Formats: sequence, C-alpha cells, structure tokens
Amino acid sequence: MLILCGAGVGGGSHVYANTLYVPPKKFFDAREWAGITDWADELAPCLDQATRMLGAVRYPYMPTDVDRAMQRAANEIGKGDTFNKAPVGVYFGTPGVEEDDPYFGGVGPRRTGCISCGNCNNGCGHNAKNKLTTNYLYLAEKFGAEVHDFNEVYDLVPLDGGGFEVHTRHPGWAQRAAHLHHHTYTAEQVIVSAHAYGSAKLLHHMQDKGRLRGLSSELGKRARTNSEQLLYITRSHDEWTSDPEKVHMMPGSITITSGIWPDPQTSIEPTYWGLGSDIFAFLGTYHQHGEQEHSFESWLKEIVTHPSEEGRVADPRHWSERSFVALCMQTTDTSIEMYWHDGVLRSKPSGTPPSVHIPVVEDFVDRAAKQLGSGEGALLTEVIDRVASAHFVGGIPIGDTSDHGAVDPYLRLFGQPGMHVIDGSVMPTNPGVNPSLMITALGRARDVAVAEQGRWTTPRPPLGSGYERVDAVMPHRPVVPAGAPGELRFDANKADVIPRVPLLSRRRDDERAHHWRLPHGRAGRCDPRRLRRSLLPGGPQAADLGRACRRPPLRVRRPVHVRRPVMPAVRRPAHRHDAHVPVPRLPVRCQHRGRVGRPGDQPP
Repeated sequence: MLILCGAGVGGGSHVYANTLYVPPKKFFDAREWAGITDWADELAPCLDQATRMLGAVRYPYMPTDVDRAMQRAANEIGKGDTFNKAPVGVYFGTPGVEEDDPYFGGVGPRRTGCISCGNCNNGCGHNAKNKLTTNYLYLAEKFGAEVHDFNEVYDLVPLDGGGFEVHTRHPGWAQRAAHLHHHTYTAEQVIVSAHAYGSAKLLHHMQDKGRLRGLSSELGKRARTNSEQLLYITRSHDEWTSDPEKVHMMPGSITITSGIWPDPQTSIEPTYWGLGSDIFAFLGTYHQHGEQEHSFESWLKEIVTHPSEEGRVADPRHWSERSFVALCMQTTDTSIEMYWHDGVLRSKPSGTPPSVHIPVVEDFVDRAAKQLGSGEGALLTEVIDRVASAHFVGGIPIGDTSDHGAVDPYLRLFGQPGMHVIDGSVMPTNPGVNPSLMITALGRARDVAVAEQGRWTTPRPPLGSGYERVDAVMPHRPVVPAGAPGELRFDANKADVIPRVPLLSRRRDDERAHHWRLPHGRAGRCDPRRLRRSLLPGGPQAADLGRACRRPPLRVRRPVHVRRPVMPAVRRPAHRHDAHVPVPRLPVRCQHRGRVGRPGDQPP
C-alpha cells in the first residue's frame, strides 16, 4: 500500500484540498463504536463548531467544465441529484485583496481573498486557505501557547509518579546524522497527534523498545485506506495544444469544487492541481479496467502494444492544465493491520482488504472521461496490484475496554494514563469523504483537561472505568468574542448537522446559493435572465456582462496577466461604490456557458 503523508506545523491542513464534508449517518452508526454512545448526537455540536472555525462554505462560483461533465455523467446513471458543490475552508472575499479577520471578531489574522490559482494542495501561498495556522494554532499562540517547530518526537519515556519525557530531534537528515538539535521536554499530559501513520509508527516503536508497556493488543488493528481509488482523466498533449480551451482546468478554480455519489457508499470528487504541478504525471500510468490475474504482465503487454497510452498519462508537459485526478472514496468496511518488525512499520491483510479496482468507480470515470473526450490513467501502484490512499485513517481504534480498542472513548491510551491520541488514527471506520472535518470535531469533543489552580484536572471518569457523557467545559474568558462566526458555542443538533448523504449539513444544504457567481465577482448582483442570455452560445460575448447586470459597467484598470484565465481578477477602483460588478478583461473566453439558475432554483 502507498500512503501519501507529510508533517509540519499545521499538519495536513497545509496540503489537504480544503474539503470539509460531514460524513453520512452510516459512519456514526458503524458497529465498531455505535454501542458506546449516540455519536451523531454527541458530535453534532463539535462538527458545527469545527465547520465555523475552519470557515467552511460551499464553493460559490459557477460550475467548471469538469463539474458539468461530472454532472452529465451522474445524470446518465440517474444520480444527478447527488451532484453538489464542495464545502471548502477557503476565504473567498475579494480576490487578491487583504482584509480584516472575517471569522473571529477581529482577534484572528488578516486574510486575502482567493484568486482561484488551484494551489490549495501546495500550501496556498496567498493567505486564502483556512489552514490551522490561520485559526486554531494562530489563536493558541496569540494567547500564550508555544510551538516548537522542527522537532520530531523519537522517544517517549514514562516518569515515576506520572508524566512523560518527550525526546525530540531535528527532522533533517543531516542534523539527525550529526545528532544535532536534540531536546527533551517533560509533561504531565501528552497528546500524540502525528497522523494515522506517524502515530502508529511512534507507538509501535515505543512498544517494541519496551518504553510503553501494557498497551492494548488492538494497537495497529483496523487501519483503513478510506477504500480509495485514484484515477486520472487527461487529455493528450497534442490534443491540448490544438485546442487548450476545449476543456479548461487550470487556472480558474480551487482544488476540489464538487462531488457526486454514484451509489450510497461511493463519493467521487474531481481534484485539480495548480500550474506547474506537473511532476504528478510521473506517478501515473495506463489504467487497466477490472481485477487482473497478472496485473504486471497485462500492463506490460498493453504498453508494448499501445505505447501512446502510456505517453498520454505520463507526459509532464502542461499536465496540470490538461489533467485532473478523480478522487474516489467509499464507506465500505475494509481494513488492514499494522505491526512492527525489524525496525519498520509493516502491514498485513486483516478482515476485508481494500480493493484495487472498484467497478462503480471505474464505470463512472469512464463516463466522465467520455463526456470530456479524454483518456484515463491510474497510479503506478495499480501495476503491482496495490492500493494507494491520500486519507489513511484508523489503526488505533476506539473501544470501551482494552479488549476492544487501543484508546477509550475519551481517546486516552489504554495502559498509559496521561497519554492521549487525537488524530485520524482513531477513526472507527471509513468515512467515505475527506476526513479532515471529522478529525477536527473528534479533537474538539475530546478536550483532554482543564487548568484549575495550577493543576490539570479532567471531568472524565478514570481510565478503564467505562464511558459517561460529559458536558463541554466552557472557558471563563473565551478568546473569540460572542457573535463572531467562530465563537465557541455548542447549540447545534444532529438533525441540522448530520446529512443522509455527505453534504455540508442539512441546515446549510437548505441554504445552497440561489445566486451563482462568476469567479472573482460577488453573488446576487446580476439579473439571472439577462445574464443567462449573455452566457448562452450565440449570445453576447463576455464583454457584455456589464450590460447584463443591473448596474452600469465600470471602467477598471487592467489586471495582472494570469495565464489562460477563466475570469481574471479586477482591481477594485477606490472611488466607485459599486466596484463589485465583475467586468472581464478582453479578449477572454467565457467558459460558463451552462445553465444559470433563477433565484429560488436548485443550483445546477
């Protein structure tokens, strides 16, 4: 199995695709943890809080060429109603313009409106992505927390009388070889939060060294890949050169803009990469449909017979402008088991292993590729009949006793009082969607302790004594003022938050936008009927958008040139009160020729 992972201050929020779905109710009712409590009811307020802290909103712009192809493919199989705009943690605002904190009542950092460059997975260098360094970590540091970056934990030593010694080193290979920059910290409470792979690796290593004794035999079990299959849809370089705007991909949007559900347990999302992210072409190869008895031999025969098929996928020239990844996830109960052997974390089959080929996924991707007139590819791991995952979760399962889990329902590690695990490794089953929001909510629900009179105390019952639902501990002096979007409150209920299928939430699903907006514009400013005519084939050109709007067009300065823009940003003239009307620079192709909804209509 190939696991794509990394580390940094802010964790996966630096390189994830901003996508913040609430898992379906099936996830909360999974047999692995359903007998402990009503998780949907208990976690709904925390999911709502995390949604507001991370600034999740529906992608506000009109569908891209790929979005429309995905929806047409969904219509072919009778699942068009599952097409939805992705909920994303991005500050859209006014593109390229820095503004005061929009989330935390002025105590948060200034933010810059998204310019739709598509570099979400590359960290977003424009201060638009709602990474943890712009919310949770920023507020924690501002109010006294200290973050020690470039410190990799390599040893945990329990202390007599309680607490732990935490030994760290610089993660660079040269510093490690020279034994430089080693530090030791002591703490009464330790939270392990190093991603499902990193946490499992550290704990297994410490168990093997004899540092952490008494751990549950469940450690390493029920590790999951989110039942994923990653496929490419790509145009050949020759086709793209002859007509680059036939299917526009980049720039002009964020990384993930939409999703569909071809069946109740499968979600598929188109994933773009920013300009210059062409190295991912080398991870792709010819895609073989269906299970193969001899996968390598079949692949080699096809490459020898049709070498152009390999060239289509693995050609790095302008790859990000002519390709995207179909990220396919399922809620199916598949898992593997991790164990430590010869100084390395290894895996072996356990239960139902994840599948390399998923028929419903391959059928849908075939349809989407046909809609786009494009070819398909797969990751190189398919050649050796191995799965790959961008959302590796589980491996340190939750259980009411040490016989059923490695951590208790409060995420305390069995056998080591004072040690907690709060990350994706405690996910009980495959969520079938991007797990970031769920991981954040679990961490919010399982606050370790509160400081009272200089001592850490906890309202939870002792480790191993069963589970009791405990009310959240509210701070005496909240950091975020009341009334701000990110204020601390727990008033949501599961009927409003937990969806039947993973939309942002039922409450927010009812608020899906009545006014689509063009990239780099504002919503609700144009007459939909006149704007619709201006965007239909044969109608007025994009330059006539100003006349389609209720307000007169503006004279604006020419924006900074963006390579093949979808709808370039327009600088806001300081002297005009109506500077929000989008007026594109000429000449420009308007790719949004599809249906524009009337107020009150369901979005396309």
